[in-house]
Amino acid sequence: MTSSKRKVIRVPKGTSDYQAAWIIDTDEEESNLGTSKALTVVDDESLNDSNNDEEATIMMEDDYEEQVPGDDLKSHSHPLWMGKDTNSVVDDETDDNDDDYEDVDVTSESGSHFSSKMETDENQNPRAKAAQEDLEFPDEVDTPRNMDARVRFQKYRGLKSFRTSPWDPCESLPVDYERIFQFKDFKRTKFKSLKLSLNGTVAVGSRVTVWIDRVSKEVYDKLNPNALTVFALLRHEQKFSVIHFALARPSSSAEDKDDGYNSDVVVKSKDPMIVFSGFRRYVAQPIYSTDTRGGTNNVHKFERYLQPGRTSVASLYGPVTYGPGPVMMFKGDEEVRWTNDAPPSLVATGTLLDPDPTRIIAKRIILTGHPFKIHRRSAVIRFMFHNPSDIAWFRPIQLYTKFGRVGHIKESLGTKGHMKCIFDGVLTQQDTICMALYKRVFPRWELKMYSA
Repeated sequence: MTSSKRKVIRVPKGTSDYQAAWIIDTDEEESNLGTSKALTVVDDESLNDSNNDEEATIMMEDDYEEQVPGDDLKSHSHPLWMGKDTNSVVDDETDDNDDDYEDVDVTSESGSHFSSKMETDENQNPRAKAAQEDLEFPDEVDTPRNMDARVRFQKYRGLKSFRTSPWDPCESLPVDYERIFQFKDFKRTKFKSLKLSLNGTVAVGSRVTVWIDRVSKEVYDKLNPNALTVFALLRHEQKFSVIHFALARPSSSAEDKDDGYNSDVVVKSKDPMIVFSGFRRYVAQPIYSTDTRGGTNNVHKFERYLQPGRTSVASLYGPVTYGPGPVMMFKGDEEVRWTNDAPPSLVATGTLLDPDPTRIIAKRIILTGHPFKIHRRSAVIRFMFHNPSDIAWFRPIQLYTKFGRVGHIKESLGTKGHMKCIFDGVLTQQDTICMALYKRVFPRWELKMYSA
């Protein structure tokens, strides 16, 4: 609890509460001056023992009393005077000027607004801080000083164009790609599977008897005797591939929370999540990328967090399902089943996309530097690298600035990481030079299927 003190002062109309809090009241100033005057007299008396010093102190006190600006503050000509003098006669002109003033209630809370905000920032979850930092400064990293940048970022590459630069989708694939299937034409395969399924279908309203083989007694005892839902798989739906979902998280508003969404949960790539895809439900660790139409190279930017208010694509190893179909994603917990007392936290909803193992999800990092000296279109850049060897290694990669300039590294200067760069225009001192590096990332094979 912060103590608050109520105070009403008279200010010109249109003055905000913040401005009114800085206006010094006349009574308070007089009391402060009186207190400082008394302290001055006591200190002088304690330090001076002779009669001459006592007389000098009394003279200083008399002079000080004559210079107290209390009377000047109460005069109408003083700039700090904004009220009426109760000891003077008020004329008609002063009454007319009162319409230009108003009373403002200034409540002193000892900076509770700013302290509470600082307290909130300090007590904020580290994951929430990292998500907010990624939202404000996406993909920016610092070049390490204890090791060479060419060693730290040896798995990254530069792209002249993110949409058109060639990238082999079969390059350096993980071992998990041996367990998945790739369709040459998924839409054609889907059409054939649906056509074959129409041959052996059961008409609506028909009574059927279903024999389920290899069901243990423990599973049979857990079944709900009231209803049992049975699903049939289409052709190729028992196979696994790299499947994708288009997901959207709502913004943190009251309406979305009433609908069951939990927008306060920080969702990071490779966090375990409970996924509802059609009739299937499983726990997976998806990675997220931008929901954009890929260029000729089918490259999409990796996203570290599933941010609210935007649409992202979740990718994971999972069973093939023919779309279209709805997808719901809940917060993953250790407990697979939930109860009415502990309802699930709905994080995102979306639709099912076609499986595509050739979709390249590229993780981007941005190395930044600052201009040290500028001469026309050339500039000396520092703080991006710390030794000449790193500058020579990353020299072929294109540079760009946050103000829209494009350039390249010309040569290294000295041994402290300074480099001379050429740009297509004149730089400004407040500009930031960036270098983008990319590497391909893959999801984890962490899939746990379970039934309702």
